[in-house]
Formats: sequence, structure tokens, C-alpha cells
Amino acid sequence: MTTPQTAKLIMTTSPLAVGSNADFNLVQVMSEWRNVRHIAITEPSGKLVGIVSARDMLEHLSQADASHFIPISKLIKRATVSATPETPLTELANLMKQNNIGCVPIEENDKLVGMVSERDFLKLW
Repeated sequence: MTTPQTAKLIMTTSPLAVGSNADFNLVQVMSEWRNVRHIAITEPSGKLVGIVSARDMLEHLSQADASHFIPISKLIKRATVSATPETPLTELANLMKQNNIGCVPIEENDKLVGMVSERDFLKLW
């Protein structure tokens, strides 16, 4: 019997993460600079607070009264789904499909250690 491939195989090990007090403008610039679509919001301890996606930022900017200087915490989508580095890739793909999300934060010992996005699955080919 073969060992299933796990999140550790394809996860991004240094995902873009910012504190919840970072302002929107800074996060937007950083995400463009790093060419990422999902930004982890963490506590100083490294514990995951939530995720902000490029779509969340675009939705914010589409509002007439949008400010570039609001705390990113105003846009946080609470991270209700996460996995560990040992989570099988099939389970990860199912989590993404069932929850209609484009990434899954990877946590170990209550700290963010990586992120798996749809793009990361392309590493398998």
C-alpha cells in the first residue's frame, strides 16, 4: 500500500501573513508584490486569525466609500477550515471543493506553517 501524498508536499511554506492591525493599502501592495491571492492574518504568536483574499479586497474597493487605510481586520474572513502538513491531498481538495474556497491554511501546534492554494496543486504535474 502506498503512502498518500500530503499537504507537506505542495504547501507554500512561507505564506504572506500580516497582523490584523496592518492597513488595507499595505496588504494590497504586499499581495501584488508577492503575486499572491490569499493573505493570512495572524496574531503575533503566529496563530491564524483569518484569511483575506484578492476577491475580498476587490469587493472592498468596489464600494463607493472604500478606504485604503482601514485595518485589514475589517475584511477578515474567519478561517473555519484548516489542515495540518500531514493532511492527505485528496482530503485537502475535498475541503476546498466542499467549502468553495481557493486555499487552505496549514497549521501545526496552533501556528500557521503554510498554505495550499489551487495553484499549489499544479506542482503535482
